[in-house]
Amino acid sequence: MRTAFKIEELNEMLRLQKELREKYQIEEKDNLDVKMYLRIKTALFKLADEVGSFYLLKKEKDNKKQLKMASKLLLTALNIIVEKDVELFEMNNQKQCEVDKYDMNEIFGMLDVMLSDMYFDDTWYQLNVFILTLGVVVNKCGFDIKDLYDEYIKEYNEIYTKLV
Repeated sequence: MRTAFKIEELNEMLRLQKELREKYQIEEKDNLDVKMYLRIKTALFKLADEVGSFYLLKKEKDNKKQLKMASKLLLTALNIIVEKDVELFEMNNQKQCEVDKYDMNEIFGMLDVMLSDMYFDDTWYQLNVFILTLGVVVNKCGFDIKDLYDEYIKEYNEIYTKLV
């Protein structure tokens, strides 16, 4: 299963996200960085909660909801990418990451630290690695990156219809 987006998928999601942002009216520019950071951290923790790998007692898993939460996290990341004018690039997932090397809790820990570093160091270009790592999470949940792409398109359509 694929864990990395193709450049065509990245470009299409970026185009759609820009279109979505044009429809959105951001009322308040004050503390926008803090707000974006809190939104992406919240989306990450909602996904972690849905995956539930850190619970001591077994949690009932809803794979469709996991994919939806991953899509919301991707949407939030893409929003920051547009706001910060980050260049997206295709990453070869075969060389960049080993899916079975880390367990899910370690991956969520890495994503959390990654977000903190990006925020405090203002190095949002690392969202490319963040999105690749999100692909590993999705893969470990039993989905292909194409499933995440399709869910993002679905999420985009739902949001766009509400705005029009």
